[in-house]
Amino acid sequence: MKKINKNNYKIHLVKISALINLKKIEECQNYIESIFDLELQEEEFILFESILEILNISKEIKTNFYKNMESIENRIKKINENIEKLKEYDKTIEKEFLQDLINTLFMINDYKLMRFFINWQSFI
Repeated sequence: MKKINKNNYKIHLVKISALINLKKIEECQNYIESIFDLELQEEEFILFESILEILNISKEIKTNFYKNMESIENRIKKINENIEKLKEYDKTIEKEFLQDLINTLFMINDYKLMRFFINWQSFI
């Protein structure tokens, strides 16, 4: 199994934010799933798993495929738990990435999506 290094890690975050900005959510989901084939540390796994779950929830809500709001609420609670775990690993940037992603994807305004992309591209 190929190990992820610090440079690859940043490249993955850049590609993920670019795909989200281009509204290629399904392609982004497939890309994240391919990252799971790499040898990830626990905090990396938590981050990518959370990003994927946020995208899944967003897609379900926007396409009205959700039937059980309680299920979505439980999944969001799990993401919040993951954000707290990232704090334990001193992964402030990753925590903020997830929080911004949540805030951005659940807004309809394209301006917010563009701002998310620009902020994270320049930061990474």
